[in-house]
Amino acid sequence: MMGQIGPLELAILLILALIIFSHKKLPEIGKNIARGFKEFKKETKK
Repeated sequence: MMGQIGPLELAILLILALIIFSHKKLPEIGKNIARGFKEFKKETKK
């Protein structure tokens, strides 16, 4: 079961992200990550 993230691991990652980046920066970081994935997907379809 290597490579799978369970609910406990996901919760720990979210808590760590909240501690490191604060609740004010997380939406901006999420938008930037989503924008990066969208651009990557668009470029790989060419």
